[in-house]
Parts: sequence; structure tokens; C-alpha cells
Amino acid sequence: MAALYQQLCPVLFGDNAVGEMAKQIAEKGYKHVFICCDAGVRKAGIVELVENALKEEGLAYSMYDEILPDTPDTVVDEL
Repeated sequence: MAALYQQLCPVLFGDNAVGEMAKQIAEKGYKHVFICCDAGVRKAGIVELVENALKEEGLAYSMYDEILPDTPDTVVDEL
């Protein structure tokens, strides 16, 4: 069962959190998702789980997987 931990932004965690995330995104009426990660997350297969969940909900997405691990906030200015 997925659970919601609320802080400044909602944090969804627990069993099937990825599937629940995609479902909540679709229920809110969003149509396009931006996925931002590093290459290690992509290679670990985590992004594929997210992509599949988004596709199941009929959501489009864009991907940027060139983030450096533990990226400093100053990298925002470089994009």
C-alpha cells in the first residue's frame, strides 16, 4: 500500500508508489510529465518502471537523464 508523507511538497512512498504516482498525476488532469535523473538511475531500471506506469495511465513524458549525481544547485544556471 502506498502512503503519502507531506512536507513542503508531497512525497509518495511504499508498495506500488510508482503506479500510484502515475494514477494521481492522471487524476489531477496533467498530460505531460518531465523526468529528470542521472544515468545511474536510468541504468538501474528505475526510469523504465516510471515510464511504464506513465504509459499505462496514457501520460506523455519528456526525459533528461544527464544530471550529475549529487548535483549542486549551481548547475541550474548551466542549462
